[in-house]
Amino acid sequence: MLKLFCLIVGVAGDTFSVEVDEMKKVDTVKDAIKKKKPNRIKVPWQRLQLFLAKTSDGAWLPDDDALNAMQQSGADTSLFKKMIGSWRLNTEELFGPGISLGENVVHVLVVVPTSVSVDEPLGSEVDLDSCDDLLAFLESDMADKEAIISRPHILTDESLDFRLVGREQAIDTASECFNNIIKNAKNAALDRTQVAMPVCSGISGLGKTRMLEEGGKILQQVTKLDPKHVVSVIVPYCDGFNPEPVEQSMSIQASFSWRLLYRFFLDYNCSHSFQEWFTWRLPSNGGQLSLQSAVKVIERKLRKKLQEPAALLYLFLGVDDYEKIERVGARQNGSKTSILRELVEIIASLVCTQSSSLILLPMFAGKDLGAIEFSSIANSSNYVTKRLPMGLLSMQQVFRIAMSNRKRQFGKFQPCHAKDYIDKLSVCPDFLVARGARFVGGIMDCVSPSNLEKFVVPDDCFILSQAGTELFHGTLAYHPACSPVISINSACKTALETVLQGSAKEVDQVVGEIVRKRKEPSGGFRTSGELVSFIKTKQLKVQLDDQYVEF
Repeated sequence: MLKLFCLIVGVAGDTFSVEVDEMKKVDTVKDAIKKKKPNRIKVPWQRLQLFLAKTSDGAWLPDDDALNAMQQSGADTSLFKKMIGSWRLNTEELFGPGISLGENVVHVLVVVPTSVSVDEPLGSEVDLDSCDDLLAFLESDMADKEAIISRPHILTDESLDFRLVGREQAIDTASECFNNIIKNAKNAALDRTQVAMPVCSGISGLGKTRMLEEGGKILQQVTKLDPKHVVSVIVPYCDGFNPEPVEQSMSIQASFSWRLLYRFFLDYNCSHSFQEWFTWRLPSNGGQLSLQSAVKVIERKLRKKLQEPAALLYLFLGVDDYEKIERVGARQNGSKTSILRELVEIIASLVCTQSSSLILLPMFAGKDLGAIEFSSIANSSNYVTKRLPMGLLSMQQVFRIAMSNRKRQFGKFQPCHAKDYIDKLSVCPDFLVARGARFVGGIMDCVSPSNLEKFVVPDDCFILSQAGTELFHGTLAYHPACSPVISINSACKTALETVLQGSAKEVDQVVGEIVRKRKEPSGGFRTSGELVSFIKTKQLKVQLDDQYVEF
């Protein structure tokens, strides 16, 4: 055990001692000091600042009248080494082996903030300049030390069941942006105006968040590399990730960087919710974190996991509901631009100066294009954005209704009965009312063009949700133009028929073989190639629409 003598700077009083295990960290000393002097120290122990009471020649400060006078007038702590909360006490710089503690001396100077805002971080200090220390701090809170991005999606599983369609132009534009960033990644003198960052902007229901969810897949298609070298993380500003008061104490760069690290390392992988972690675990010096340091520690974790030091890595970074970033109220760096644009400038700067071993590819999603559009900035040379084509789906795409093929066998509802539901409606979305639309709530699971052609569907019917509610769901996932994936080895016969084209007799033969093969040790057909090979072997005139299937 270490017996350390401490003195509170700027407060009358004698030195006092605390005993701590030399194997522990500096934080342990802070906690012990708070417990020893609860009446003098009213702030949380995490807010205490400790300094090693050694002179420039390495001698401990003597506990005498001169020291007492100095501490009451306020010692100049810049002359002493600050003790970081994550440091171990037994290190050579502090109280390691061979260090003499002496007698009638002071070992630790304690600085107690005169006032502490509840908005300031309360966690232990971390050496943010050390990638190893920052990684160790994050891993200390991880339930599974090997896991990364334990919660990759921000949309519900129900939403993600549906395939994104009707957005080919948006995907192509995003791909062009990514290709350009990748091509110029090694250009150290890259002009930021030559690299456009994609933005999804528009009203609710266009599928902006869903485009972010697809960002990683788009990136994989662009790079055509091993999927394990492509990592996707989305930083949202809603649904459990609303602005926290503590973020007002730091810059938007630090605030965003901690959000990114929480999503990458800790979301669904630690005992604290986002709000709890930002309140209690965010390091007290967290305001000093840079986005570059955050990306470096992410790269360090990825390489540690992959064991591929030379592999080129790609990090897709999605920012959802970007217009809400203004509500964070972060401290600004003196610039006249908005908080949002300040952050976008920082991201753009990193994109253009990044390491060639990890390429950062950002995409933004939000409602207000003017808030982020580069042309609306007085000095538009700071960054360039490119809006993705995200208009409303065509009338032909939207005004359709279909009942789940998988559920039709259990109920009597048919698409031709949609008129029966119109009288039960209450509210219609404004942008649909403007087009004279009515809508019905129904269940949509599989939309096959051939299936829709069999029924007469009222032109003014609009499907809202898989759950059959009358609430408007602001996501492209619920538009009829989105089709789900049919699992060949688990879907019912009716669902299987929607992805097989041919005569009823031959389709039934293929469906029968699919169901039969599930009972084999293999569990069924493993690839579309195997299924197509069976069809050809049997000389059946059946086509597999593999756009909507999975194995």
